[in-house]
Amino acid sequence: MEIVSARSKEHFSIASWLHAESWRHAYRGMISDDYLNSLKDDFWTSNLERLSNLGVLNVDILFDNCNPVGVVSYGRARDENLRDWGEIVSLYIRSECFRKGFGNILLKHSVNEFKSKEFEHCYLWVLKENDIAKEFYLKNQFSWNGEECKVNLRGQTLTDLRYVRDI
Repeated sequence: MEIVSARSKEHFSIASWLHAESWRHAYRGMISDDYLNSLKDDFWTSNLERLSNLGVLNVDILFDNCNPVGVVSYGRARDENLRDWGEIVSLYIRSECFRKGFGNILLKHSVNEFKSKEFEHCYLWVLKENDIAKEFYLKNQFSWNGEECKVNLRGQTLTDLRYVRDI
């Protein structure tokens, strides 16, 4: 296994494809089928590349036997009130690779990166209905701090929960 920091257009395309593939599988029944079915593989490519080039996000891809299996993006918290925290912006695993430890590898990797930057805490947002993800983060020392964020996605209101962890 190898974790590669995205630096090329090809890497950002792979990262976007991993996001889209995971969304189409993991969020089925939580996000409208119309939205998920229309989601393009390259939807996140330019945004991931731009934010990475600006130093806002690190985008790292996990390869297993040269096959991309997951992606994590993380960096200094975007929340102005938590600027001395780390934030995991996204962590996605290919659907056929769920429950094989790849998510643990990427999560541990990002937490270790925060530790190396001397962050003492980190957080992430998880969709309220995503019980599988909430269980995963609870097993990895994250807990819901009671904060919610409403997001409008093409007329559908979604609720994200902030999960926090000490490093």
